[in-house]
Amino acid sequence: MKKYGLEGIAVDGNKLVVAFQRAWNDDPKNHAKVGIYDRSSKAWGFYHYPLEKAENGWIGLSEITRVAPGRFWVIERDNQSGDTAAFKRIYEINLNTASPASLGSGIPVLSKRLVHDVLPDLQAQNGWTAEKLEGLAISTAGNAYVVTDNDGADDSNGETVFLNLGKLN
Repeated sequence: MKKYGLEGIAVDGNKLVVAFQRAWNDDPKNHAKVGIYDRSSKAWGFYHYPLEKAENGWIGLSEITRVAPGRFWVIERDNQSGDTAAFKRIYEINLNTASPASLGSGIPVLSKRLVHDVLPDLQAQNGWTAEKLEGLAISTAGNAYVVTDNDGADDSNGETVFLNLGKLN
């Protein structure tokens, strides 16, 4: 499947780091790619990101944000909303632990560390739990901010949620 493409981009020195939303046909089951484009060599390299397994629907990546050299936070979320929403989390990955590989040459699998489960924060708003947790930024003060995407109210209630999660470890 090549329908689910890039869902985030971050800059790390002379490299662009991109998150692919879901697995493609050449990926292992429950793995998406994180791609690295080196602007100096004009070459791509890749990692596999291990996705959690969905109870309903699917789980994929929807954002990548640099937090330190070689370290990134990603949003991993399900495609469920309302009462069926079950998975909206921020994980940290460290690209310094392995070198990226070209396609078809033993792409390394990244480790991930849970930073924060955002689902309780979304549910605490006492409204409809949005499906698309899709934006993440870290302020200069160190606060994490997230935002949902309402797709212009197409197939959604039109609500957008913007949250300050504070300082996360």
